[in-house]
Amino acid sequence: MDFPAIAYRTYQQWKNHSSMSAFFFNVLRNLQSIKNPITKTRKFHQIINENIDSIFEDTTVTRSVSCKIGCSGCCHTPVSVTNEEAQLLAHRVNSGLEISTKNLERQALLGNSSASYYSLSFQNRKCVFLSEAGACTVYEDRPAVCRTNFVVGNAKQCDTSDGKEKPVRLLTTTKADIAIIAGYKSASSSGLLPYMLYKELNKKQNSNQSVLVMRKDSFTEK
Repeated sequence: MDFPAIAYRTYQQWKNHSSMSAFFFNVLRNLQSIKNPITKTRKFHQIINENIDSIFEDTTVTRSVSCKIGCSGCCHTPVSVTNEEAQLLAHRVNSGLEISTKNLERQALLGNSSASYYSLSFQNRKCVFLSEAGACTVYEDRPAVCRTNFVVGNAKQCDTSDGKEKPVRLLTTTKADIAIIAGYKSASSSGLLPYMLYKELNKKQNSNQSVLVMRKDSFTEK
C-alpha cells in the first residue's frame, strides 16, 4: 500500500498517542463496516471534511490560507487516491462528466511514478478534473489528499510550471491526516490518480487489450 507522504508522516508522529490512536481505529472500523465503495468513499471524505471544518472555525486560519478557486498549482502535481476513490471518480465519468481522455491516457501511461509525472509539460500535467476556469469539476468528490493541502502564505510557491516542487508551508491538519491513513488502510490498493482512474474506466470496457502500460510502482511501500 502506498500512503500520501504528508499524512503518513503525521500518522507516524501521532500513532502512539492514546486519543489519536483511538480516533484512528474508530475511523478504520467505521470505514471497514461499509461494503459499497461509493458510500464508503463519501463517508471517508465526510470524516475528513468534519475535521477540516473544525479548524476553519478559527477566523485567523481562514485569513491565513491562500487557496481559492483559480489557484490551481497543486492541480498540476501528482495526487494519490485509493482504489475506492478511483471507483468514485470513474462513476462520475461514466455518469456523463466529460474529461480529456487523451490527457488521462498520457498521464496514466506513466504508471505510479511521481518523478516521471514531471516529464510532462505543465499543461499536460493538469488534472483531468480541472476546468478551464481553474475550478475542480468533482469538488464534492475530490480525493482525500486534495482536502487537506491548504497553503499558508504566498500561493505562488505552489507553482510547478518549471517542473519543480518548491517548499511550501501547509496548514496543520493532524486529525484529517490520520483519517486519511485510516482510509488508505481500509482500502485494497492505492496509486496516482490518472493510473488508478484509467484502470477503473478500462474495467467498464469489454476489451481484451489495453493501451495502458503497467509499470512497477515507484513509491516506497509501507
